[in-house]
Amino acid sequence: MEEETFKHIETVRVYAYACDFNKLWKPAEFFRALTEAAAENAKDIGYGALEMAERGCFWVFSRMKIKFLRYPEANDLVTIRTWPRHIQQKLFFIREFEVLDQNSEPLALATSAWLVVNSESRRLVPPGRLEGFPMPVHPEHFAVDEMLDRLNIPDGGEERFNRRAAYSAVDMNGHTNNSRYIEAICDSFEIETFQRYEIDWIQINYDKEVRPNEVLSVNLIEMPGEELLFGLTGNNQTQQARAFEALVKLRDHQQ
Repeated sequence: MEEETFKHIETVRVYAYACDFNKLWKPAEFFRALTEAAAENAKDIGYGALEMAERGCFWVFSRMKIKFLRYPEANDLVTIRTWPRHIQQKLFFIREFEVLDQNSEPLALATSAWLVVNSESRRLVPPGRLEGFPMPVHPEHFAVDEMLDRLNIPDGGEERFNRRAAYSAVDMNGHTNNSRYIEAICDSFEIETFQRYEIDWIQINYDKEVRPNEVLSVNLIEMPGEELLFGLTGNNQTQQARAFEALVKLRDHQQ
């Protein structure tokens, strides 16, 4: 009963247009669905986009690690459960996620870190400076009990993606939407890769926003010491700044 009081729960359908050529839900679609569920939960507890705008700020998706246990297929119904866990390093708002199938079996588990940014200055706002905080937290409940640390992806690698942030990539906050980076990461692998492999887990750390008409490039490098582990760096070519870092672990198809 306690879970039902603090976990936001919603069910979504896996539409065919959101699936790949393997008929499986694309990784970026997980990110989209989780982000929307997080927004709904934030609104329910008084920290939605409108409430944050009244404080002169907005939420920014900073880091996420998601473990894909099994990918749903087109027309499946999946249930997403999410809740705020705690504040980490006096800066990050940690939020957890569970994705379940129709039998309540886990499809994916995720942990994420969020920041609050001032709408005008685009600077970070620590929780202690926000009126009306803190939000409710549940530190003993987690989906992935791991710290979302820096990834320290080495420089170099091969450029696999290069694209200008045009209309379709930019969201209501005026920058490239977080799910678009996941699309860029997946597009950095050869399409033949996904004929044999699928993503086992991914962690992405967002560093600097990519705004309209700025150019994002992505470099891919094989990480030493572990098979099928890749590091990716997203670079804001216009600002000459690191946009994100990611680790991607692949595995043979499970289905």
